[in-house]
Amino acid sequence: MKKCWSSLLAIVMVLNIFTFIGGAEVQAATFISKYEAESMTKAGSYTSNISSPFTGVALYANNDLVKNSTTFATIPGKYEMRVRGASSNSSAAGVSVYVGGSKKASLSFTGTTPAIQSVLFDVTSGTSSQEVQLKLETDNGSNDTLIDYYELYFDSVPALLPPAPVPPITGAFYSGVYRNLFKEFGKSDAEIDAKVNTAFQQLFYGDNDTQRIYYPVGTDMAYILDKANNDVRSEGMSYGMMIAVQLDKKAEFDRLWKWAKTYMQNTSGTQQGYFAWQVDTSGNKIDTNPASDGEEYFITALLFAANRWGSGTGIYNYSTEAQTLLDRVLTPNSDQKTLFDLTQKQVVFVPYGSAAGFSDPSYHLPAFYELWALWDNNNNQLWRDAAATSREFFKKQAHSTTGLGPDYAEFDGRPNNTGNHGDFRFDAWRTIMNVAMDYHWFAKDSWQKTYADRVQNFFHGQGIGAYANQYSLSGSSLSTDHSPGLVATNAVGTLAATTTKSWEFVNEFWNTSIPSGQYRYYDGCLYMLSLLHASGNFKIYKPSGGGTNPPPSDTQVPTAPTGLSSPSKSDTSVSLTWNASSDNIGVTGYEIFRGTTPCGTTASTSYTCTELSPNTSYSFTVKAMDAAGNVSAPSSALSVTTNASSGSGNETIVWSDSFESGSSNWSYFSGNWSVVTDRTKVYSSGVL
Repeated sequence: MKKCWSSLLAIVMVLNIFTFIGGAEVQAATFISKYEAESMTKAGSYTSNISSPFTGVALYANNDLVKNSTTFATIPGKYEMRVRGASSNSSAAGVSVYVGGSKKASLSFTGTTPAIQSVLFDVTSGTSSQEVQLKLETDNGSNDTLIDYYELYFDSVPALLPPAPVPPITGAFYSGVYRNLFKEFGKSDAEIDAKVNTAFQQLFYGDNDTQRIYYPVGTDMAYILDKANNDVRSEGMSYGMMIAVQLDKKAEFDRLWKWAKTYMQNTSGTQQGYFAWQVDTSGNKIDTNPASDGEEYFITALLFAANRWGSGTGIYNYSTEAQTLLDRVLTPNSDQKTLFDLTQKQVVFVPYGSAAGFSDPSYHLPAFYELWALWDNNNNQLWRDAAATSREFFKKQAHSTTGLGPDYAEFDGRPNNTGNHGDFRFDAWRTIMNVAMDYHWFAKDSWQKTYADRVQNFFHGQGIGAYANQYSLSGSSLSTDHSPGLVATNAVGTLAATTTKSWEFVNEFWNTSIPSGQYRYYDGCLYMLSLLHASGNFKIYKPSGGGTNPPPSDTQVPTAPTGLSSPSKSDTSVSLTWNASSDNIGVTGYEIFRGTTPCGTTASTSYTCTELSPNTSYSFTVKAMDAAGNVSAPSSALSVTTNASSGSGNETIVWSDSFESGSSNWSYFSGNWSVVTDRTKVYSSGVL
């Protein structure tokens, strides 16, 4: 199979090579047709023809659009669309491009002078005749979008995508094997190494004004700069240290750590020992409170540094510094706040005031907690519990359809809308990266594969190369920007994903330029971290001499759980308990299955499966896991029927003329339900 795939890829690559004659490129996009906007079908409330500044149409309000049926003769194929348009005034006016119901791009016209904007996109499925829409979705009342025409060109036959990825069932912590998504996609080692090195050099040593985020100070310090806000943040400093240790850049690591210790760490007050999350470039603290993700990355980067390079003295005794922080995050402040809630076993947003009463899903890093459980001198079980809790929390905060989670969330996963952060916004970009890293390293929760597929499926539906950077959890766009930081983290999701479309995210990331300009800080940090993840360069450095090899092999599987029972149930949930399994080293958790579908994982001997259907029979089993990734045989199956729906107090019977009479032995009916109503509901076609 591998040989056949390589041959097919080679054929496609040959077909895509440009021909040169006399130094000139001969192959070019082939013109298909030109479509005048005024001749297309108009839809929406206000779409109308115009005669100036050209003969065309104006889109005045959201959902105004023009559309037509267009022939795409080659599928799969790469096409180019060139749209001529303008704004009704000096501000930017947008239009979205849809092909076959899939969003391909968001274009923008600034000013009243007509201009041409182009988009390159793939058509990978469907019939040759597909509907094209130019649709207004960003109206805010400040201008109108004017459309003259669009031209369609055939560009090329796209390279074949690799087969759907199959994430290993054993994590890299145990196997020592780190996936290289770019290599799996077909890139060479030389190309990948060059890409990683180029990104590091630009972000750390590029142009002062437009490229770099790393700025040396004196002979032995440096900081990571948020150029847009002209400040230094614990998030960026800890990210910079993690990048440095992963790339074996000890000098840069030590410079960043010394600046953070000198200017960011609080030496007195309520937050003593924590790092101020925001400091100006002169080292003056703007806000002394910590940002919890900064502390988490500081700890893990220091542990990796100790294991990779060995600890020195003073502040460069990395292992001692890491242990001090590990102790600090569990030590109450004078106001009794801790960075990890000791009851919930979850990271808090900020260990201060009401901000200690909720969490940030992107701060949950179970992959890090698993390592802390092994390397902390004092609180190993707590970190094991925190890892298991975070895995369950990921499920609670994720929307059931889109997979999107909020920036801020209550400990039970419900969105916390403080500062409008109950939606999918900038913090939430990192959640898929955290989930994928956890699966890649430990592979303890197969639901993470379902989650990665769900999130990527949502963004794929929004259009590769076109999806926005902010959404409501149900999937309504809250912006028009397409951001490289989110492109990067979505590509990392492929470490846990299982569908062919996941390679499209890897491909877009590969083709995305290194972030530059005023807003390069956050995008650039996530771009570089994601590049390390996707290239197999984001690794665990263990205490055994600085290597990344797995521990001595443990091949003994735990015993199967026994005594599976259900102490309680409702119409949509079933609670389960069982007897603990045993293992030669120790059981670390259990995975619960509904038939063959994973329900979740837990470190305890009880679990509640939710989101079930009323009055439905389910078969449950449980498997035990140990730290080496060994999985037991399943428990004996337990069949449980959920309760009938509790309803809302109004008794209504849904009926059909073709039901048999009598009170028993009814057969399955697949036709349309007759319509019946009660005081508040209408039932039709079997749907409430």
